[in-house]
Amino acid sequence: MSTGSSAGGIPPGINISELSGPAIIGYLLHWGLFGTLSVQTYLYYLAFPNDRYIIKCVVYGIFTIEVIQTVLITHDAFAIFGYGFGNFDSLTDIHMEWFTVPVMSGVVAFVGQAFYAYRIWVLSRSKVVPLLILLVSLVSSVAAFMTGVYDFQIGNVIAVTQSSKTSIAGGIWCGAAALGDITIAVCMTYYLSHMESGFKSTHSLITKYTRLTIETGSVTALVALLDIILFFGFPTKGYYITPVVIMPKLYANSILVVLNARMRILGGRRVYMSTFDNGGLGGSGGRLRTTESVWTAQSHCKTCQCNHDLESGIRLNVFAPTTQIQTSDTEVMTPTDIKMTLGSEGGLGTDCSERDLRV
Repeated sequence: MSTGSSAGGIPPGINISELSGPAIIGYLLHWGLFGTLSVQTYLYYLAFPNDRYIIKCVVYGIFTIEVIQTVLITHDAFAIFGYGFGNFDSLTDIHMEWFTVPVMSGVVAFVGQAFYAYRIWVLSRSKVVPLLILLVSLVSSVAAFMTGVYDFQIGNVIAVTQSSKTSIAGGIWCGAAALGDITIAVCMTYYLSHMESGFKSTHSLITKYTRLTIETGSVTALVALLDIILFFGFPTKGYYITPVVIMPKLYANSILVVLNARMRILGGRRVYMSTFDNGGLGGSGGRLRTTESVWTAQSHCKTCQCNHDLESGIRLNVFAPTTQIQTSDTEVMTPTDIKMTLGSEGGLGTDCSERDLRV
């Protein structure tokens, strides 16, 4: 409710529901996105045990940061709506949000955009665009850290919106983050669109990764822009709290979405018969080449020149594309129905001496 006087410690013109409502929505969305992130991290753990060490560090490091952030966010929520219920000072106190929101968001956003910058470098072999993305991301992260420092010094969510230095730092933080996301989406779409090989299965994969890049980049950019609009458009209200609380989780989930997109569900409604360029997914810069092999009714392997019958339980009597992945030190021909294992970068590997099908 609002009041026309400062009775009860509530300044005139302040509507309590406009402060508590966005906070509750933001906390609920934050916990929901943390659940999604936990599932995605577990799937990554199951599917890609042989990924490069640096990729594993990125995934598990981000998840650790997000766990800490969720614990601190939960502490703040209980401080406001638990033992501080009905206390206006508790509602407007900054608590740990100066650290959990701008500082942690700046760290996760920088890691995520650096990850995409590396992928763009692998796809384009050009240093200009990746360095530009890293520069914009660095500016955004520094502004986020400064925003956190100013928020800690002020210590009040209402006074934060009235501070000019906080407004400038927050505007640079979210504006640079949105610029970086848009640049990543445009560049990834451009470079992926120039990787067409003429094969339908490869085209489907490129289309899939293009769509994922556009979707994840658009969501994070829109949330950052929405936070700017709400912060400057409604300075006396707490509407900006909702998008700013969920920003770190959106960045973390976007990274896991792209990494886990390498997984294939065999026998499902739509099976991609080839895999994507390892280097573009954080690999060692491998190249993707797709060939075709003939499968007879008895499913003899014609590509690897072995005579055993495949006992995978899948029988094809058509031309089936196979995938050849060539890294810097290995070259493997992979018939799609021989044992499939996920290689060190999430690619497919085979062993014709084995006769089971494993994903």
